[in-house]
Amino acid sequence: FMVKPSFSSIAGGLVPGIPKSDGALRLIAAITGTTCSAAVFIMRSTVVAEKGWTFQALILPAVAIPIFILINRKSLMKEYVAGTMMNISLVVIILYSLLTSYFAVADFF
Repeated sequence: FMVKPSFSSIAGGLVPGIPKSDGALRLIAAITGTTCSAAVFIMRSTVVAEKGWTFQALILPAVAIPIFILINRKSLMKEYVAGTMMNISLVVIILYSLLTSYFAVADFF
């Protein structure tokens, strides 16, 4: 007994998308949140300063700000628009990343 999937279903599985099941957006937020853990914020400014990076220090805010804008667009997110707690969390991430970027880049001036 062997399963023989069609090539169209295999190709369809390679296309990224957000599932319509409950908790899918919470899972995406959890994966994103663990990527932006406190250790990353603490180490980031130190590493950026040690390596002598300038432009690279602004990568995290450059990613977090568009995400904040996109998840609040009703036309894009429909009923999954970010709630108050998610917006507060993202604002904290943006402010903290801007602050650590400032301290990382301030050493160069």
